[in-house]
Amino acid sequence: MTVALARKTACIYVRVSDQRQVKGTSIEMQEAECREWSKTNGYSVERVFIEPGVSAKTTHRPILQEMLSYIVSEPKWSITAIVVWKFDRFTRSFDDGVILRLQLRNLGVQVLSATEKTDSAPEGIFIQRIHDANSELDNSRRSQRALSGMKYRVSQGRYVWRAPTGYLNGRRGEPSLVIDPVRGPLVKRLFEIVASGTSRADALRRVTQLGLRSINGAELADETRDHILRNPIYMGEIHVKKWGVITRGDFEPIVSESQFQMTQDVMDGKRNAYVSRQRRFSSARIDPLRTLYETCNGGQIEREARPLPLLSLPSSFWPPKCQRREGRGRILRAARIVGARPCTGSSRRGGLSRGLAIQAIRCVE
Repeated sequence: MTVALARKTACIYVRVSDQRQVKGTSIEMQEAECREWSKTNGYSVERVFIEPGVSAKTTHRPILQEMLSYIVSEPKWSITAIVVWKFDRFTRSFDDGVILRLQLRNLGVQVLSATEKTDSAPEGIFIQRIHDANSELDNSRRSQRALSGMKYRVSQGRYVWRAPTGYLNGRRGEPSLVIDPVRGPLVKRLFEIVASGTSRADALRRVTQLGLRSINGAELADETRDHILRNPIYMGEIHVKKWGVITRGDFEPIVSESQFQMTQDVMDGKRNAYVSRQRRFSSARIDPLRTLYETCNGGQIEREARPLPLLSLPSSFWPPKCQRREGRGRILRAARIVGARPCTGSSRRGGLSRGLAIQAIRCVE
């Protein structure tokens, strides 16, 4: 015991739970009062550990773990106390407080407060546990009030979380969500492409080429794509299963309810995910050698028809007489007869102009 009193050394632990307090004077005030208390009670301060903007609900705090590792690495009795401004700076959980104090007691370390009087007697330990229980009760009440407030705002159609891809969080006095002028139209395009029968992988590739990214600037993963396509927030509804809440949001939807439901039917296999062969052939007959290219300019999706090499068309796009390879050769030969020439920038084997291509198809029909 005499050895322990002769080596009264302490670490100071300072914590604030809000980043706004980091810029204030709370940290400096806590450290100053802890140093003053340590000096008055004969403790020499070895190190000061500052935990900025972290809650004490759990022990998973980087600076707290660093301090505990430091104490464990030192010889026993080299650190005899941890000084905090108040016990709720150390922990706000009764169970965590009991476990941490037991572990520290085995290392010869006690937790002391600069503003709340306790000691190592049984009564003092009991008072410390009352402080821990009171802190946990206060924390639970705050969480319950915050949760009740969130539920009420959601029931009023307010979205209270971080905005999903395609939206931005609204400011005070605005709807809770506003459509992102850049990503919003691309999310809408994703729904349209999937509802039209295109595979989800191809749809994601196309909107990625148009510039769709997450809020962090990364390309969307397949899981994120599916989450977007399944999320009713995009048709203007807020669904919270764990609360049993389904309500209409106070914000503008990105897609209509019918468009959203059509997308769900395609993904669930309830609706044919592919356009019929006759429909594909009809569209090809109108303009068999052009394809639609999309670009995104300032949130506006622009479409442009460009020449497509003749032989790159899939077999289902050719007339019935030309499904086989030799049938396609007949079209090319007929095109040469009528004087067709490749379009600018196209390959030597294909890329005929629209009018001459239609003439060539008629020659073999």
